Amino acid sequence: MIMIKENTTSLLGYKAFNKDLTNLWKKKFLIGEKYQVSTEHKECGYHFCPFLEDVFVFYNDSSNMMVCEVKGSGDIIKYYNDVYDILVYASSEIELLKEISREEILDYYLSKNDYYVRRIVNFLIRGKLSMEEVELFKRRFSDNDQIMDTIRYYYYGDKDVYQRRLSKYR
Repeated sequence: MIMIKENTTSLLGYKAFNKDLTNLWKKKFLIGEKYQVSTEHKECGYHFCPFLEDVFVFYNDSSNMMVCEVKGSGDIIKYYNDVYDILVYASSEIELLKEISREEILDYYLSKNDYYVRRIVNFLIRGKLSMEEVELFKRRFSDNDQIMDTIRYYYYGDKDVYQRRLSKYR
């Protein structure tokens, strides 16, 4: 894991919490509040992700989580988490700006015309969508093979979808 100190005073990103706004270690947070790590934990910091879809790797049950837009400040370290294949920031200070509703999260991806397809695919894999939500993506991205193949594989159990795609190019 490579850690790089960021030369900026603050960064915006996303952080997931349990529904009661506690983190994985049961620490309670409040929206609108700013938190600072103690000096003995400064190298760890408050973790958050620059990309919305990446917060979903930390919670197995997306129905029991909430997502907030956050601002990290103070000492900020950027590192690549190779276990989850994501970029993560750790900051000595964090402020919870606002909760992002599930509808806002879905709209974030469904409203994009030029959004990087890989990010949408990552959300489909990590976001644990309901079948109603999957239908929204099917309608919106019906002309995108990569997104449709992801839906077929992860939501309909079509384990041969990628093999069929490869055989078209042989």
